[in-house]
Amino acid sequence: MTTQQMSEQMIREQGWTPVTHNMGPFMDLLSPIWSKGGGADKEYGVLITEKHLNINGVAHGGLLMSLVDQIISLVINDHYGPTNMSTIDMSTHFISPAAHNDWVIASVQIKQRTRRMVFATTQLTVGERVVLSGQAIMRLKTS
Repeated sequence: MTTQQMSEQMIREQGWTPVTHNMGPFMDLLSPIWSKGGGADKEYGVLITEKHLNINGVAHGGLLMSLVDQIISLVINDHYGPTNMSTIDMSTHFISPAAHNDWVIASVQIKQRTRRMVFATTQLTVGERVVLSGQAIMRLKTS
């Protein structure tokens, strides 16, 4: 077991809790997403389990992209309060694989917000190793 490999028990012992926000039935297939901390220091993580693996035995790229999309939305809600939004553009770059039992941490930086748009960049890491980098533009739904 490497230092990046975790178990659910180890995650809980480090103060992480499953995100309970309703993310819809599709995300139920991919979760749990874990969080720790609060405010600007809040972190999000995902334990790669067998159900996340592709035929090559590593995390499926579609899973990683879906997680990035959802976690960016969670971070925007953390910063600006609950709001509905749609992803209007997202690009990702796969840097290295995430394996079974890898603990993947997401970092999101909000670069700019306009009245209707939020521009963000993100990285998924396992320890010091970058798994994915990306950016997204989210359209806020205003009433």
